Amino acid sequence: MSSWRIGLDTVAQLREVRGEITRSAIRTKGAPAAAAGPETGGAPAPAAAPAPAPASGQQALAKFTDKVTKWIPGDALALYLPGVSYFSTPNPWWLAIMTVVAGVLVVGAAFATGEKIRKEVWVSAVLASVAFAIWSLSIPSSGWQAISAIQNDKFVVSLAGAVAGALFAFVAEGVTSRMARAAAA
Repeated sequence: MSSWRIGLDTVAQLREVRGEITRSAIRTKGAPAAAAGPETGGAPAPAAAPAPAPASGQQALAKFTDKVTKWIPGDALALYLPGVSYFSTPNPWWLAIMTVVAGVLVVGAAFATGEKIRKEVWVSAVLASVAFAIWSLSIPSSGWQAISAIQNDKFVVSLAGAVAGALFAFVAEGVTSRMARAAAA
């Protein structure tokens, strides 16, 4: 899960629990002023200025990476990128190792919390590995670039990666929501 997603999720949870933090307050540099808003008897927080809209290509890439990276442990992302820089040439072994590591990190996190390693954890580990493989298509000099067809047709690969990311998000959300309903029943 990306750091940005973790931050937004944490703030959303705080907003639900305390009812005093709003998404618009997060976007302003004066976020502490939100605590002095009408809920706490202070002056209302200033409205956030709308963020500049990214170019359409950047917006599509941002949507794709956000849908996919929320399934990947941040540690896997943090380890992969320096490795790509270190090797300086596309290294399919590093890609394969880190794809497995993404799933292992999910299982390790469940183990570290003392949680019983159930079916849901294994499914999340597989989803993390698949998401990592899809996400890595968007990284220049990743192991995918060792394949000449991928290296030579960046537009088709970007388009295929975006479609794969969108489809993955639907499948992953569907699988996890079905598992949650089955566990609750």
